[in-house]
Amino acid sequence: MKKLLLSILVIAVSAVWTQSSAAGSRDAMNVWHIPVNEEPPTVTMRNPVEPAEDDASVYLYCGAYPTGTVWAGTVYYRLQGEVDWESEAFSYDSNSGVNEYWIAFFSLTGYTEGDTFEYYLAMEGDSGSGVDDTFVYGDDTSSNTSNDEADAQAAPYTFTLTAPRPTPTPGATSTPGDPQILNVSHIPSNMEPAGAGISMRNPLYP
Repeated sequence: MKKLLLSILVIAVSAVWTQSSAAGSRDAMNVWHIPVNEEPPTVTMRNPVEPAEDDASVYLYCGAYPTGTVWAGTVYYRLQGEVDWESEAFSYDSNSGVNEYWIAFFSLTGYTEGDTFEYYLAMEGDSGSGVDDTFVYGDDTSSNTSNDEADAQAAPYTFTLTAPRPTPTPGATSTPGDPQILNVSHIPSNMEPAGAGISMRNPLYP
């Protein structure tokens, strides 16, 4: 009789533990970063898509669905061939319909044409959202997610700095068929100038 009661007790404890483990399991978040995609509207998710030697920074956007899923995030990056990863934090950028977007950037100052960067994203889920921290990696046209950081480190996004952008000649005049196009830009949601902590339209949403 004692053996029977002991067996029943073991089975009961095992059942409770199994149910508890299943209830406590968490899923990866529905987050993405596809560098060539125009998300959020008017910008690409890596901006610029092909950074040049004379670009001060590269901006990265991460999309999430539904809104309110992400609590924080980090981009980890390094020069290809280096061992250690550097990092910068993501901050909330905007909502577009049912999607939410976060933005981060890192400096390109001091690097030259031909330097190749590797990077991946680590997005943190809200504690009450029932999702786990998720690592985002891929290439220019695809996005993958994993709960294992090693997956992202093994197949990170990459880009190679291109030659400096052409600089217009001061005082140059345009002739038909040979227009002079200035290298200027205004992207309201971009955090520029670098380090100032403000967007190019300030406030972004007047």
